[in-house]
Amino acid sequence: MTRMKFAFCSFALLVAAGTGANAQSPEFEVATIKPAAPQTGHFPSPASSSGGPGTADPAMFRCTNCTLAFLIETAFGLERYQFPARSALSGTSYEVAARLPAGATVEQFQAMLQNLLKDRFALTSHFEKKPMQGYELVVGKNGPHLTDAQERPAVPVASGGEAHGGGGSGNWHGGGNNSARGLSRPGLMVFGGQAKYRGDHQTMAELAKMIATQLAKPVDDGTSLKGFYDITLNWTDDGSHAASHAAGPAGGFGGGEHGGRGGDQADAASGPTLIGAVQQQLGLRLEPRKATANIFVVDHVGKTPTDN
Repeated sequence: MTRMKFAFCSFALLVAAGTGANAQSPEFEVATIKPAAPQTGHFPSPASSSGGPGTADPAMFRCTNCTLAFLIETAFGLERYQFPARSALSGTSYEVAARLPAGATVEQFQAMLQNLLKDRFALTSHFEKKPMQGYELVVGKNGPHLTDAQERPAVPVASGGEAHGGGGSGNWHGGGNNSARGLSRPGLMVFGGQAKYRGDHQTMAELAKMIATQLAKPVDDGTSLKGFYDITLNWTDDGSHAASHAAGPAGGFGGGEHGGRGGDQADAASGPTLIGAVQQQLGLRLEPRKATANIFVVDHVGKTPTDN
């Protein structure tokens, strides 16, 4: 188990993170971090983000109800199976606003956010290689059952974050990069043990990424299908998928690798599991394979940001 050491430091409302970006150490022009407002109600608002490269507001990144885990996953581009220690992090949530230099790329933005975490939370980390079971997404023996996507203009909009509903709520998870295509309500909804995913104008690589998130295991696209598809999947969430795990404070997911039976079919009365649904509804198949995952390990992180 990853050992976590927390530093207790005073809080800074304003983080001056430099005056620009350079090739050696990209930094936000300025960034503010403040505590998120206390939430009320049975289902708290989840972490969500908007702006940044590739959106309608490329010069300003905003994150609402952000936990440390959410910020780290965003900064390092982590899949959930790569971050098994996320549940050990503080569930405190923050409001973050950061101004980017003109023309910043996605890679530069991630480097800026990494540097912000290092400067304000004293984050130190490393990656470790770990063997684990994974899957390859391939075409089934009877061919795919996919709906070709209708042509849609790629209209940049503010990027959506991730929403997660615990218990019997009917909330949506973010679904790949659909929001960047100007689509409405794509993503994953879990209600009463039943899950539904909608991915509009999706590639097979995006579908594989969604499945990897839900199974908390690596999934590679081996279909050789290069088109765009409108995908709908319905399955029974049997407890083996990430979607079934209750949300942590302010929308943070419980971490770890999720086990479970992962079989082809759940109870006949309730419908197939995700693996079975992929085969039955899409004509695709998930073939087990051995994989080597790049696991993110936190060596040290402060529980609250340091003063500027």
